[in-house]
Amino acid sequence: MWGEDFVSFVSEKVLAVACDVSVENLGVKDIKLRENLWEETDIIVNAAATTKFNERLDVAIGINTMGALNVLNFAKNCSKLQILLHISTGTQLCMDTIQFVFG
Repeated sequence: MWGEDFVSFVSEKVLAVACDVSVENLGVKDIKLRENLWEETDIIVNAAATTKFNERLDVAIGINTMGALNVLNFAKNCSKLQILLHISTGTQLCMDTIQFVFG
């Protein structure tokens, strides 16, 4: 449908913002940027996670648990928000005949 124009279409619609989900307001310190994001954002896709099995517990909780909460709290301020999509990690580890599922 979009063909060669797909990249230009997406670049007009999508803004990737570097942030830190483990802190309040996703670490966006620039007040004007943060307020602009709250006013203009209509879709948030959160795929932030650590998938290291040997990650320090405080880091893993900060990103995988509190990160989801921080994204939700940020999203609550977005006046035009239509979709908040949270992509969770799912990893399977097989040990002998027992299968453990980590999320």
